[in-house]
Amino acid sequence: MFRNIVLGGEPGTFHGRDDDLYVQHLPAHARELDKLASVAKAVLPDDAIVMDIGANIGLTPVLLARHAAQVVALEPSPDNFSYLKRNLSENRVTNVLAHQVAASSSLGTISFHQAQFGAGSSQVDARHIAQNNTPSIVVPAVRVDDLVTELGLQRLDFVKIDVEGFEIDVLRGMEKTITGLRPTVFLEFNSWCMIAFRNLNPRELLDLILEQFEFVFWVAEGNCIRITPGTGPIAFLHENLVRHHCMTDVICTSSRSVAEKIEAIRFKPSAEEQLSRAAESVVDRAKRLLRRR
Repeated sequence: MFRNIVLGGEPGTFHGRDDDLYVQHLPAHARELDKLASVAKAVLPDDAIVMDIGANIGLTPVLLARHAAQVVALEPSPDNFSYLKRNLSENRVTNVLAHQVAASSSLGTISFHQAQFGAGSSQVDARHIAQNNTPSIVVPAVRVDDLVTELGLQRLDFVKIDVEGFEIDVLRGMEKTITGLRPTVFLEFNSWCMIAFRNLNPRELLDLILEQFEFVFWVAEGNCIRITPGTGPIAFLHENLVRHHCMTDVICTSSRSVAEKIEAIRFKPSAEEQLSRAAESVVDRAKRLLRRR
């Protein structure tokens, strides 16, 4: 099947399996990328070089290609990669270089669960809570540091990471790139995936990004909030686990000028955030009424 959607304010056409829940709800997934689009517009120069790790069936590389000179897209799922190539062609995108590989902390192969119910739910299945009951395939894996060298990239301005709990491995495989090329990193901090698929404490990822980057922000209620030393990390984890239902967009940079641009970004709150805020307001009002009695 195919869906005509609005992606980052512009029309796009994307193909996928008829029975794929991700494809069936593609307009909603596209709306969730408005924040990524806002960040890309704010921080990317016209000649930007971008890497998309976890490119899926193509929404994010198509979106990022509109704001960059070149996008390197990585997607390990054979099924997703097939639709990725088709959707790049369908949307006449010519500045994306797609690789059918996973990003990891070492070169080789990894076991990968290719979800049949939704393109957005495939993940590395080592240490998966249901490992014995999840069909898997073996896919090639590369370190971003090695790929950057292989492609001869002299710069890398921006990296988007959405890998369903495998973020730590990706970041450990790009330590030289982070230090040397200083890209801005936009990632999905998904605590549920880290716990269920990797048996990891989400604090491990938080500790790593705070170590690797000077400025780390999380997106909430229309703003980019910096995670500062002291109470910042615990406040972030509370928001991620309790209010954001384990999924929070995080933006990382070691550039002060980029950090200033990020702090200035204002987003339109999502429908879920507006409902959550309204529910909290009702609860607060009820508490105040009870105190008066």
